[in-house]
Amino acid sequence: MWYYVNYRHNIYLIYIYIITMKIAITGSPSLVEQHLEKYLPSDVTEIICCGDKGIDLCAKTYAINNNLIYREFLPNYKKYGKNSIVIRNQILAEYSDYAIIFWDGLSQETKEIINTFKTINKKIYIIRRNNNIK
Repeated sequence: MWYYVNYRHNIYLIYIYIITMKIAITGSPSLVEQHLEKYLPSDVTEIICCGDKGIDLCAKTYAINNNLIYREFLPNYKKYGKNSIVIRNQILAEYSDYAIIFWDGLSQETKEIINTFKTINKKIYIIRRNNNIK
């Protein structure tokens, strides 16, 4: 980003390069993970979720407690109707650098998110859970 800086009555144009790490964290609504720091790199700057319960709520709490940027991509049923989930998943995948997905192997919506990330060749880490292990 380019900024104008006034220093001792002189105006300077400087470029500041900010490195961001945007990670999508989502998963099956039946799962909970209280220690997301085990899965996140230290340079994460933003957490993106789908706004659901379970893993999404854990990620939101983690982002807020650790002063990270938090962004939710909710489906827009009014605008896109029955395609709103597919479009939301596409936006989520394109916006994030990669995804960490906790999956119970049953949630169809989580499987669709996984398939969206695979389709656009984004890096994805899938953590399989069979129950509500913390």
